[in-house]
Amino acid sequence: MQDSRIVRLAIFALFLVSGSRPSCGLSLPYGQNADSGSATETFAVASIRRNLKPTYMRLQFTINGLVAEGVTLRQLIQMAYGLFGYDRLIGEPEWVDFDYFNVEARIDDSLADRFADFTLDQRRRMLQSLLADRFGLIVHRAKAERPVYDLVVAKGGPKLKLTEPQEVSHSAIKGVEGMIVHGDRGHLEVQGFSMNALATHLEVEKIVDRPVVNRTGLTGYYTFSLHWIPGDRLGRRNQGSNDPQDELVPSDPPGVSTIFSEIQKQLGLRLQQSKGQVDVLVFDHARPPTEN
Repeated sequence: MQDSRIVRLAIFALFLVSGSRPSCGLSLPYGQNADSGSATETFAVASIRRNLKPTYMRLQFTINGLVAEGVTLRQLIQMAYGLFGYDRLIGEPEWVDFDYFNVEARIDDSLADRFADFTLDQRRRMLQSLLADRFGLIVHRAKAERPVYDLVVAKGGPKLKLTEPQEVSHSAIKGVEGMIVHGDRGHLEVQGFSMNALATHLEVEKIVDRPVVNRTGLTGYYTFSLHWIPGDRLGRRNQGSNDPQDELVPSDPPGVSTIFSEIQKQLGLRLQQSKGQVDVLVFDHARPPTEN
């Protein structure tokens, strides 16, 4: 399998929108968590087969359904319920991370014209139904106390440019807003991003080491660019490393440091340690799928 960052980005590839670089123009599913209510529609036909030699990962909605290659049950659950990040699944069996599957699901032909108008939550509920049917998946939502970072407004106020409504990039899938123009280690450039999206991105991409809770009180959509030195790279530089990879990358401005200081300097926001209740998904039952 490819490295973990490529896999994480591939999870979000179904929300691909045009950007300045092919690998980074991603509009991420950072809205409300999908509820577990009954789906109004279900996939008419679905094929699930074990993938014994996964070489790459793909998971995306198509014009008439969903296709996945080399995915684990964990990744399917994350997509179905919109819960990504640290320790968000509880009581899961070990095989959810080690068995890989190919999935192809299609809607009924009578829904083909309507599927383009299905929201992200509608599509997620369809995937929830598929997982319940084929994996016998039964889960329930709960809250759990975790060490977290609260994302708050720093003293002096935010340094954010409000994105005008006509400038907000919208995904082809309704319910997904905002776009990552550029995203890699130490650099994030976004357009039309909410603070909830920023908090989720910091957690999902493991930029910080615990869940992030948005407590800024900011409700708008913002366009900004953020540079920092990832914590491990900064530590090596401070120890006098001669490794060229530990040097500042060309896009880093002089004097840039860790995410904790740079998010305050550049965006007027602060990450403060705290404890809080986070959404989790508790396993009640799951089994290897019926294959066809």
